[in-house]
Amino acid sequence: MWPHGVVGCISHVDGYCGAAVARTVNARGIGFDIEYLTSVLPEFVDRICGPSELVWLHALPSEDRQRAASLIFSAKEAVYKCVHPIVKEWLDFHDVAIVPDVAGGTFRSEFLVDYERFGKGSAVNGAFAFYKEYVCTAIVMGV
Repeated sequence: MWPHGVVGCISHVDGYCGAAVARTVNARGIGFDIEYLTSVLPEFVDRICGPSELVWLHALPSEDRQRAASLIFSAKEAVYKCVHPIVKEWLDFHDVAIVPDVAGGTFRSEFLVDYERFGKGSAVNGAFAFYKEYVCTAIVMGV
């Protein structure tokens, strides 16, 4: 729980942790996540990725797929952390589609279902970075 008038997010893995906060006059939500590039095992890809994400993954060279799946997982975690405090509903992995722009270090998260404050087809943009054996994703939703 954050104090009244503040939004924030935390994330951690062994050896790294972080927190980000903002005043609600500047942001409705913040979401960020850090994951190992090996976080998503091949047998879990279908649980995390929807049809468009699977098409994107399978178009990549096989040696890049686990890293890309971890990017999608981390981006969905960042979206959840950003949006859940606003909608106060559970978001499933298949409720959002991630469209990565690897060259630009950004992604678009498209809502595939309707929520009270986010209609189907609405989107939130975020950014990501690969660092050593990690991927970090972040979203700030403006007011």
